[in-house]
Amino acid sequence: MVLASVASRLIALSVGVAVLSVGATTWVISGRVEASTRAEAAQTLADDSGIYQALVDYGGRNASWEDVGPTVRSLAEHYDRRIALREVGGPLVVDSAVLLGGPAEPLRARPDATLDPLSPALGVLAGDTFDPGGVDGLEVPAAPAADLEANAGRVTTATACLDGLEVGYELVDLPDGVRDVEVDWPAGSTTEEDDATWACLEPVYELLPSQVEEQRRQDATVVACLARAGVGATAEPDGGGVVLDPPSEDGDEALERCYDQDLRSRTAPPVQLFLGSETTDGALLRTLLTGQTASAAVALLAVAGLTAGLTARVVTAPLRRLSAAARRIGAGDLGTRLRTGGRGEAAEVGAAFDAMAEALASAEGARRQLVSDVAHELRNPLGTISGSLEAIRDGVYEPTPEVLDSLTEEADHLRHLVDDLQLLATADRGALHVERHPLDLAALARSVAEVHLPAAAAAGVRLEVAAPPTLAGHGDGARLRQVLTNLLGNALRHTPSGGAVRLVVAAAGDRARLAVEDTGEGLDDADLERVFERFWRGDPARTRDGGGSGLGLAITRALVHAHGGEVSAAATPGGGATFLVDLPRQG
Repeated sequence: MVLASVASRLIALSVGVAVLSVGATTWVISGRVEASTRAEAAQTLADDSGIYQALVDYGGRNASWEDVGPTVRSLAEHYDRRIALREVGGPLVVDSAVLLGGPAEPLRARPDATLDPLSPALGVLAGDTFDPGGVDGLEVPAAPAADLEANAGRVTTATACLDGLEVGYELVDLPDGVRDVEVDWPAGSTTEEDDATWACLEPVYELLPSQVEEQRRQDATVVACLARAGVGATAEPDGGGVVLDPPSEDGDEALERCYDQDLRSRTAPPVQLFLGSETTDGALLRTLLTGQTASAAVALLAVAGLTAGLTARVVTAPLRRLSAAARRIGAGDLGTRLRTGGRGEAAEVGAAFDAMAEALASAEGARRQLVSDVAHELRNPLGTISGSLEAIRDGVYEPTPEVLDSLTEEADHLRHLVDDLQLLATADRGALHVERHPLDLAALARSVAEVHLPAAAAAGVRLEVAAPPTLAGHGDGARLRQVLTNLLGNALRHTPSGGAVRLVVAAAGDRARLAVEDTGEGLDDADLERVFERFWRGDPARTRDGGGSGLGLAITRALVHAHGGEVSAAATPGGGATFLVDLPRQG
């Protein structure tokens, strides 16, 4: 009985010490796992973009990936990431894990991207830039002196022209020493003003002397290739291209083949890119295995001893699961979850871990979706412009005013899309500022509605405004006009002929409420949760012509938040939707 009593007391004491130790250990682990996962989520976009861009640049400067090992090793050490390249449908080209002396672990089933120097995907997003000078061995060589001299003169000419138009700009130094001119495009500028601004920039984008020499070399190579194919051709002076003599459809096909052969001979072939943690432990595991965690474990084992072995095993089981889950996440398996049940500290840590893992997976999914959406939105206008220019170059049709107007329209769409993305990126950085002044919100609403009356009439939709004679407010008139324009345009697109759209303006104490109500197809619960997401459309079958770019409501939310307000969406009883903007009336 005495031994049993002593054993019982020892086990109770061991369990008490173990509980305290585990509580301290799990607190340290929880905080460090949270910090690591948040840091990794924030850095993933920038790191992937930098790695991708550096490898695309390498492939564009080299005819093969044979000597890419030092570049991959340097990138892997700089970003602390495992980087592997594999031939499409073929063997492994290089693996940073092997280069750094680690094991050659299996790659994931699907690559993160396909690198093709001749058809690169979007490498830099949302204003991020990649500086190869920040990675050992990837410094960009300086441009030839003749290029720098020509560029300096052209930049001087362009800036003098922009100064004459009173258009703001910023000089940007590129890694090779060449300067670019980045224009601060004024809001609300006319097409004529934009054309004049582009005319000022034309000298900056003309070929530099070294580029002219490279074009001459390419033209000479293509002419020689055509000669071997029995096709007559001459090279235009100053790298102006190749002219068939005489022109023919067979000659056009041969010309395209010769250009492709020359480009392929000087660039590396497509390869598959795999990204992951450089080691199986990863940043999260290194965070877990610290001196504090080890000390807590040693104290637990010293106090509990053999008598409390079973108890220690039971108590530390959640930690072992957490450590294994952290290893899997560090290796790239973002679907790992603990799904612990019950109550107590271990259950709370498991729930916190699952929440952080879900946030990390969501961030990764959002990054991949953003890349896919931006590429999709850019593909159509770029394809149209490229196809039309090739058709004009090949003489398929003449560059008539109608054709040029169509190309200008596509270019304008691209510019507006980039402007919208830049606005959202500015809002994400918390740098979106608005110029607040006293204004009449009722008059602003009537003015915006009047602009949309022709579109509403053409669509057979009745557009009404319910507003007091005046409603004093405080805000940026141009930005609030953009908010109402986005909401009214969205409502008109989703309201069938015979329906109605109503713009309501009302005061609610020191707040102003602007509501846009429609009798369209309405929104279900799932739509209400996603309606303000970027590139989201209620009907996936809608094109950008019929359904907008998918950025309007996201921009609306950013602008309303910049005013200190809130915007929400609700389904209208009986069909339709209501978008409500709640703004402070005072600045």
